[in-house]
Amino acid sequence: MAFTNGTDSAIASTPTLNGASPMPFVSSVTISGSGPAPTFSWTIPNTVVPDGVTIQIRDTTDLRGPGAGAANIIYSNTVSSAFNSFTVPTNIGLQTGHLYSLEIVLLDTRNNQANGFFPNLLSVSRSFFDFSLLPEGSPPNVVLPTLILGDTPYYSFNTSVVNGETVFIDPLVAIGYDYQIGAGDPSFASVLLPTGVGDNFFDLWLWNGTQFVDSLIKLTGGIAYTFNSPVDRFRILGIETSAGLDPSNTTAFITGLTFNGSGQFTGTMTPLTTQVPEPSAFALFGIGLVWLGLRRRRA
Repeated sequence: MAFTNGTDSAIASTPTLNGASPMPFVSSVTISGSGPAPTFSWTIPNTVVPDGVTIQIRDTTDLRGPGAGAANIIYSNTVSSAFNSFTVPTNIGLQTGHLYSLEIVLLDTRNNQANGFFPNLLSVSRSFFDFSLLPEGSPPNVVLPTLILGDTPYYSFNTSVVNGETVFIDPLVAIGYDYQIGAGDPSFASVLLPTGVGDNFFDLWLWNGTQFVDSLIKLTGGIAYTFNSPVDRFRILGIETSAGLDPSNTTAFITGLTFNGSGQFTGTMTPLTTQVPEPSAFALFGIGLVWLGLRRRRA
């Protein structure tokens, strides 16, 4: 590689990129277990065998990390390629009320060893999951979504589903949510909404082909509702602003879903938000789906 700076020039030999290919992202990421030692599990695509997996946890409520306002890294470790599950050590000291970020890095290295130093890297993928500690009684294996930023932020899922098996998803609270499958996904067969949110009653809106319309069906938190026929989308309304749900609480609205077939769920959950009149402590209910969202980028 040649470098020039005015009349100065130099040639440097750089390592070859032969054999390098983009590393895919992990999928089907879940969190389970209450208390300060949750367990995370994920699926590594069977098209690759990474040379190593790096796990990092950041405390996003502690901005003392490297650089101005960076989240502080409180755990970092690189392990072998067979690694697809991780339980947070209790000595890390995760606390209720803090918001954390889990980073999962798949490594393709020059020496085929779990060595993540930059000179040894051919290709990496970096997946980020914001989470907070689950309370007692939470359902097992809550699926973490991907946060898609834009004019209307929404959450996209990528997880395997089995016909009739309930999958729990956990984005942020607002006044309601739109749920929709992805192209080729099995349709929604039933929905189970959480208990203890507002008055515990919710409004079900269904798609008539052009818009959502009120079905006049009231759903009760904690009681599963089976659709008359499978649907590709639906809307939940009726979450009171007086419920005072914290937009940074990742366990605010865990939803259970079943499907009319097995396959991959790549659908979305989009929050419907509203202003809360001052002087409420919640001046604006969030559009983050509690930041249990997976933010993905490739290095």
